Amino acid sequence: MNEVGRVIGYDNSLIWDLVFQGISTVVLVVLVIFVVRLYILAIKALKIYIKKNNQ
Repeated sequence: MNEVGRVIGYDNSLIWDLVFQGISTVVLVVLVIFVVRLYILAIKALKIYIKKNNQ
């Protein structure tokens, strides 16, 4: 990756760094949202499970 950056020019490697940072940030946000939704789903399922057992 560094060799390619030297051939094209320093500016392009900076742009690629920003692009990769952006992609990794988006992936992180998506993962966090996914985990939170899973957590909420698990709590709902647990409540339903407890209700069924109490009856």
